[in-house]
Amino acid sequence: MKKIKKNNIKLKKTLLIFGGILLIFLGVVIFFFYNLVIMNNSVSDDSCPVGWKLNGDNCYRNATYKTIYSCPNGWERNGNTCLKRATKNEDFSCPSGWYKNVLSGNCKKASTTTTEYSCNDGWSREGAQCYRAATNSLKETCPSSDWQKNLTSSSCRKLATTIINYKCSSGWTLDGSSCYRQATNNPKTVCPSSDWNKNVINCYKKATTISERGCPSGWIFDGSRCYRAATSTSKCPSKFSPNRSRCTRTYYAHKIPGTTNQYVCDQGGKLSGKKCTITKDYNVDYSCSIGNREGTRCYMASSYYKKYHCDQGNLRDGYCYTSLAFRNNYTCSVGTLKVSRCYISATSQSKLYCKIGSLRKNGYCYTPITYKDNYKCSVGNLKGTRCYVSANSKTNQSCSKGTLKNGNCIYVPKKTISYKCDEGTLKNGYCYKQAQEENNYTCSVGNLDGSKCYISATKKSNYDAYQSKANDIIDKLIKIAEEAYNNDPNGATYQRFFGLSYDNDWCAAFIWWLFNQDSRTKNLVVKDATADGIVRESVKKGLGTWYEDTCYDKNTKPQKGDLIVFDPEYGTTGMYIPYPLRTTNNYPPVTGFNDRDQYLSSHIGIVVDVDKDGTIHTIEGNKGNVISKGSYSSNYCGNEASSEQRINGFYRPNYNK
Repeated sequence: MKKIKKNNIKLKKTLLIFGGILLIFLGVVIFFFYNLVIMNNSVSDDSCPVGWKLNGDNCYRNATYKTIYSCPNGWERNGNTCLKRATKNEDFSCPSGWYKNVLSGNCKKASTTTTEYSCNDGWSREGAQCYRAATNSLKETCPSSDWQKNLTSSSCRKLATTIINYKCSSGWTLDGSSCYRQATNNPKTVCPSSDWNKNVINCYKKATTISERGCPSGWIFDGSRCYRAATSTSKCPSKFSPNRSRCTRTYYAHKIPGTTNQYVCDQGGKLSGKKCTITKDYNVDYSCSIGNREGTRCYMASSYYKKYHCDQGNLRDGYCYTSLAFRNNYTCSVGTLKVSRCYISATSQSKLYCKIGSLRKNGYCYTPITYKDNYKCSVGNLKGTRCYVSANSKTNQSCSKGTLKNGNCIYVPKKTISYKCDEGTLKNGYCYKQAQEENNYTCSVGNLDGSKCYISATKKSNYDAYQSKANDIIDKLIKIAEEAYNNDPNGATYQRFFGLSYDNDWCAAFIWWLFNQDSRTKNLVVKDATADGIVRESVKKGLGTWYEDTCYDKNTKPQKGDLIVFDPEYGTTGMYIPYPLRTTNNYPPVTGFNDRDQYLSSHIGIVVDVDKDGTIHTIEGNKGNVISKGSYSSNYCGNEASSEQRINGFYRPNYNK
């Protein structure tokens, strides 16, 4: 029995060992079968993201055509500008009238020579002269040479002047040596000439008959035709409204991306708050009810008219009438007639007269002798009541600035530093010039090969699991956005969450708030207050992929969960300009931006659904100052003038990572 038990135990061990080996063999077979069949099937079933094309194990799409700026050696690039330090030059300048000595580094000019003056005792100084009082010897004088001097009586005399006085009788007026009064006037009535007839109050004669071209009432004759002003009608240009004497158009200003409260009138006009106003004159149309219009006048042919004409007077019933003229008829009963006055000789009377002094019976005028100053100088020259001589002089040399050396003034000035550019424009010690432009291809995602961008294809066996995870995240985001739309559509919550004041635009703040409501999405966008800033910086950090609008890239397929951005309305016509033109000089300049890129946008929202016909449904913050829903055609890129914004592109976050 013991032997049998030992054999059974041995058999059991053998069977266990054989069974283990068999299990290991089956595991190896299953592993190789999985790699040969299952894995081979999954490798051959690769897939690419929307907008990419499969090429073997890789996916590819067209690279972005972009302008790259470069600078020569020694220059540093700053945007589309090259700069380098300007050449430093030390120099000095001398005051006006000084000689610049470059070798010695100083300024030089002749010293100032001053003269000191002095006077001898008894004299006073006045400038470069000395003076003292002159000796005065009084001299007897009469008013003029026609007076006789009498020293005994200390008087002067001369014959008195005989003057004649004239007088007129009462009613007459003195005029020199004549008298006059007003002559008597007996007026007579007369007509212009002998061919006029005279009645009690008028002169009259038959009017002349003439035939000449003329115009109807209200028209003006220009020598050959008749004209009058055309009827004018004023109206405003399209999209403009009347405003008193002019037409105006008001539109919302564009907010400058990257700023908190700065706006620009990109269609022209005057900025006021967040609105722009353009003013134009009325358009004026002219028309004629009669005749033909030429410019602002209506013209018609003139006609011959027979009429009476008066060279003088007023026309009435075929006669010319004028008032009787009254002609003066002056006469004098006494004296001689001169114009309208009668003149006679005035009565005369003579007498003696003294202009100076007093009259005496002997017919002379007497006045006392006057004594006149008579100044004399024994030394020097007489000026007024003083005697002048030249003062004693002594010369000295001095400098108002610097030091005196060998008769010259030496001044060491402060040196000034200046900068110079052999090329470019000088500004703040640097030389600036335009960078060289070079067109190149770039990839925001993947590796560049020629004009294509390549990424690795995704295994479809893993893709379904990734896509299921992404759909779950996207559905939750859309659910949160719908709740915000229904329950909290105003901007205060999102501005406060982002850190904006209540007067700032908040479409980007709403997106930042939305992605921060789920820990799986909070790192899929970059915090930025502008629509283009969120997309640009997120793509730079590899958090997602950029897709151009469908008008530029027909391969773009918008998806639920994409962030949609809209073009700003640039250009005075409001015309949408496709991306290839946005990086050229044909695109209008934008205040505040040095570089113009494909991300440049003014509004952002999230895609919540895409219909089979391509219609895109969105939820957008700060659309009409609230959270709103929008629906757009997939080719909503616009090629006509419009006041609305257009789709610029889409940003797809990496939801499956």
